Amino acid sequence: MRPERKRSARYIYVHIIVARRQGHHHLRHYRVNSTPHRCHPYLPVTPNEIVDSASEAAEAGAAILHLHARDPETGRPDQRADAFAPFLSCIKQGTDAVVNLTSGGSPFMKEERIQPSVRFKPEPASFNMGSMNFGLFPQLNRFKEFKHDWERQYLESTRDLVFRNTFRDEFAVTALSANGTRFEFECYDVGHLYNLAHFAERGLIKPPFLVQTVFGILGGIGTHSEDVMHMRRTADRLFGAITAGPYLGAGRMQMPIAAMAAAMSAHVRVGLEDSLWIGKGQLARSNGEQVRRVRSIVEGLGLTPATPDEARRRCRCEEHPAGAHEGNVPGGKSAQPLSRLPQPAAQRQDMGDRDQGLRTHRGSCPARLGRARLGAAVRARA
Repeated sequence: MRPERKRSARYIYVHIIVARRQGHHHLRHYRVNSTPHRCHPYLPVTPNEIVDSASEAAEAGAAILHLHARDPETGRPDQRADAFAPFLSCIKQGTDAVVNLTSGGSPFMKEERIQPSVRFKPEPASFNMGSMNFGLFPQLNRFKEFKHDWERQYLESTRDLVFRNTFRDEFAVTALSANGTRFEFECYDVGHLYNLAHFAERGLIKPPFLVQTVFGILGGIGTHSEDVMHMRRTADRLFGAITAGPYLGAGRMQMPIAAMAAAMSAHVRVGLEDSLWIGKGQLARSNGEQVRRVRSIVEGLGLTPATPDEARRRCRCEEHPAGAHEGNVPGGKSAQPLSRLPQPAAQRQDMGDRDQGLRTHRGSCPARLGRARLGAAVRARA
């Protein structure tokens, strides 16, 4: 008989992760993302917008902020480390949320995907556990007008797109583990869980395993409740008590999947990367709005969102060389308004010792990020 799962504290990603019913639910993070800008007017694109969105998501209860970067002119996903520099230190100063960087970038990227994490040494980083078809082209049936020329072609090209994540990518595990970075293992289907088990058997990764299960991407597992339970049972059987992580539903299934996850005391995740909507026919105005909605679901079930430090302990991020707090600088020292946030070129010049990653460049950040202590832990994906 399988041992009873302990109802220990969990985090929300924005995604949300849950804790025991008398304990905490982690609102885990929000992604500033790889989604095409399309006709959605609220996607954060520029460094200022990303800082704004991160601040709002954290104040709404996000414990973990999962970040992507974009070209501020075209809105195209940009995985250069220099594209992350203008907003990372500001976010670290203004909140004590866990900062999680993408190593997925977008399905069209390869080795460049891990460069931001190599340079900035985040506490956790995402890691995709298997190759798959990644079909976004059905969205062309809904969206007819686009802000940028590349967006229509981007969606159309996913008819013949394989999101490549092979066993050769274990080099990324070695590179990032040397910095003390933990991993959020993104699993889009059952086979991805077995790939993770293979890595564990070889000793490439160490528990506890932060497993993010993703539902509803065309090419991955579906969104039926039986799909959710199948992934849960398989993860429990393979990893037992040494696994935790958020549940992610794509598109209109974002909140239903979050509700299912919360109901079985699992972590949850929301954000504009996964869904552009807050209700039927209603665009979400921000990641923070989705965090507030899912937080109401969590609290309605008698669960309490966890703090960032509780999320760190759950993910073992407190073992990171930067420690649980170093570099967060609550109540940052700058009184510079957001409209005067330095441009990327100037800010890159100020980064100083790049080897210190997120712990440098503590000036020129919006004062209103100030002491953004998070009462709940939600990870919002933008």
